Amino acid sequence: MCTGLVVTFCAGPTAPSAATVTVAVIDGATGGSTYLWGPIRLALPAVAGAVNGVARAGLWLVGSVDTPMTIEFSGASGVNTFQAVAMEGVTIPS
Repeated sequence: MCTGLVVTFCAGPTAPSAATVTVAVIDGATGGSTYLWGPIRLALPAVAGAVNGVARAGLWLVGSVDTPMTIEFSGASGVNTFQAVAMEGVTIPS
């Protein structure tokens, strides 16, 4: 169960091309289509050091038993951009 998350999309020290990505929490492995949260869009301007992201607490995203839960970006966003995620949660005994 996911109870919180942080998603960050940022530019490096050299200005990247402007980019937009989507990010979602998926019930399953990468490439799945059962969304527990999102997808949401994050845009990044063509500015060195630009940052965009979202932090959420107080979530209660319940996944399927014996199934991974994945935070996934839509894909690579280009040169001089970086993506990061963090998830917190609890395991509920079955």
